[in-house]
Amino acid sequence: MILTNKIKDTSFTIIDTETTGLYPKAGDRISEIGVLRIKNGKKEGELNTLVNPGKPIPKISEKITGITDEMVKDAPSFKEIQNELIDLMDNSVLIFHNAVFDLAFLHHEIDKPNFLPIPNPVIDTLLLTRKHFNFTSNALEKLAPVINANTAGMHRAMADVLVTKELFEYILKNLPKDISPETVSDFLKLQGGDVNYLGSIGFKVPEIISNALSTKNILRIRYLSKNGDETVREIEPLTIRKNEDKLYLIGFCMLTNKRRTFRMDRIKKMKVLIEE
Repeated sequence: MILTNKIKDTSFTIIDTETTGLYPKAGDRISEIGVLRIKNGKKEGELNTLVNPGKPIPKISEKITGITDEMVKDAPSFKEIQNELIDLMDNSVLIFHNAVFDLAFLHHEIDKPNFLPIPNPVIDTLLLTRKHFNFTSNALEKLAPVINANTAGMHRAMADVLVTKELFEYILKNLPKDISPETVSDFLKLQGGDVNYLGSIGFKVPEIISNALSTKNILRIRYLSKNGDETVREIEPLTIRKNEDKLYLIGFCMLTNKRRTFRMDRIKKMKVLIEE
């Protein structure tokens, strides 16, 4: 049973995806995947490929990742690489940074019903850094220079995988002295249990909002109303709610001076305005 394995005797598969957007349930797809399987620090296998998403890549995604329609036009479809991915995942513990995002996309993309839900135990370095460290920001791109990881090429799948690997190793070495996990089960307990992503399938809570919920950061958002009007608002995020197939951000709106509800897929842009 993999849960009772010693950490040093366990294979870990680190995965990161780049996507056309935030919502697989709304039709967004994987455009790149990076996978690195390691055991006791040594590489056992890897997969690093662009993926043809079967749809145009929006300009906002292209700006973030640098991945263009031209780059993916001759790339394999996800279905063509899924067996290689599943082989790399076999009998291993999966590692992600912000696991529910990548798992939601993988669950949506994998065309193998007998493999779903994904059976592997999952370690989320985002949960671990939040729970056991006091970094100013837990965003991967902010953590990379703090832990002296190579930041070259970030926001591409394999580059982010390599940073996540270094972050995982940093966590192992720098956990508080009274914590000494020996088995996979011990490690899962440190993050509050295994990652349950099924309730979030198809949805992504952007890390900037997730961080703001815990730090009380003020966000500036560009919001598209149901009438098609765009407004810029400054809000303090309070909580996230899901109603049927939509995800909503509830926050205190400085523009109206009252608590308001914002549909997540209508938030077109956001940035941290004030950090506590």
